[in-house]
Amino acid sequence: ESMISVIQLRGLLSPFMHIVWTAVAGAALWRVQRGGKFHLGLLKKKEFYAPFGIITLCHLIWNSGLLRHLPFYGGYILTGVIAWILALSLVNLGIKQIADEKAGKEIFKARSS
Repeated sequence: ESMISVIQLRGLLSPFMHIVWTAVAGAALWRVQRGGKFHLGLLKKKEFYAPFGIITLCHLIWNSGLLRHLPFYGGYILTGVIAWILALSLVNLGIKQIADEKAGKEIFKARSS
């Protein structure tokens, strides 16, 4: 019965967690790619590995079982809040980038064809 309870809780919370984690990973990769092609060197940039590392840590904590020992689903709430802060921060950076582009600022270095 305990296992069913955990599976149900994780099933209900998983879309909120996994969707946000995937969004953060995608946004971090998009941020370092800067309109160019993908190459492995992008994964070495702090702008990618910092948010990706944090969401990987959130996922590790989510899967570890440590969260069920905190009262009132505190661990689930904590990992969710961290993920949402990261996601909204990256959205904010994207909005700033759009505003800069509209203002005529160069966003990406000109690529030679």
